[in-house]
Amino acid sequence: MNQPNLTLQLEAAGRSIQVSCDFPRGEAYLRDLVPLALQITDTLGELAADEQRQAGEPTTCQRGCAACCRELVVLSPPEVFHLMATLDGLAASARSRVTSHFDALAGELDRRDMSAELLDPTYSETPPHVPIAADYVRARFACPCLHDEECSIYPARPLACRTHGVTSPPSLCDEPGKPDVRKIRVAGALAPKLAWLTADLLQLDPCMVPLPLALRWAADHANLAQRRWPAGDLLKRYLAILAK
Repeated sequence: MNQPNLTLQLEAAGRSIQVSCDFPRGEAYLRDLVPLALQITDTLGELAADEQRQAGEPTTCQRGCAACCRELVVLSPPEVFHLMATLDGLAASARSRVTSHFDALAGELDRRDMSAELLDPTYSETPPHVPIAADYVRARFACPCLHDEECSIYPARPLACRTHGVTSPPSLCDEPGKPDVRKIRVAGALAPKLAWLTADLLQLDPCMVPLPLALRWAADHANLAQRRWPAGDLLKRYLAILAK
């Protein structure tokens, strides 16, 4: 097995951690930053879960429990392009199944007049602060990557999914917003930082993309997916944003 070609000692969320992953030499796409973000998030998540275990509250999440796969997940643009590459790497039958689920869910959101606000949400001063997110959760839409109550892209699942874990009984997660759910708090949200980097590179406003509309967004931004930057410069700029 090939060894990762990049190992970094980082300060992330007030912690000193070491992460290793592959990173291109020469030029890199935005999606090439995502494996590093996944490694950092996984490391921080393991530290948080270990602290909870030591406090007598171990993680209760179990394989086959997919309650959180019916919450609204948002992705940074690099994650969208990483998702597209992940789907391209699936077997043809699996890729067809997942993409058909994406198309069906996007169509349902269109029929309910939810798509436009999901892509450009309005905000409220009172909870829920993003009302469309609450509407989405109440509708109990299943993630298009969910198959037989398991994630079909689990090793490459989004950053937001990796920070979700609970120490309360799993049955409570079937009731969205229930106050008795005790979530593991993972320090540092890296998806927004990828969004900030993208905005900085392109001189645009930061944006986050709702997962159910990710394939549609990617098709509308196909040119961005193919843009490349000097790999060293891209990595340096991302690390600078992480350090803030």
